[in-house]
Amino acid sequence: MTARGVATFDRPAVFCVNRLGDQLMTLPAMRALCTLFPGGLQLLLGEDMRYFFYRGLPLSEPVVVRWSGKDQSGIDVARTAGDAAPCDLFVCLSHDPRSFVGPLAERLGAR
Repeated sequence: MTARGVATFDRPAVFCVNRLGDQLMTLPAMRALCTLFPGGLQLLLGEDMRYFFYRGLPLSEPVVVRWSGKDQSGIDVARTAGDAAPCDLFVCLSHDPRSFVGPLAERLGAR
């Protein structure tokens, strides 16, 4: 894998499915990413997360990341990918990405 400049990405997506405190802690990172990608970001946000934290940032309407299983131990990759637009860069801001993040990123077309 070779390093690429930020300007080579046109459709970045940010995956953030943590809880309230984590959302507050990742807000500076979201602001920095929005500065790097002034054309906007696609936000994939956990089902019970609050979009109002990101008001004023160039983000698309959030895509709701759907959990799978009663214990919410994974995400429904097919359903989430079906609701999302393709991306060429996938940024994961979750503290525990687990095994489902890779398949979701690949399904969305991240390089």
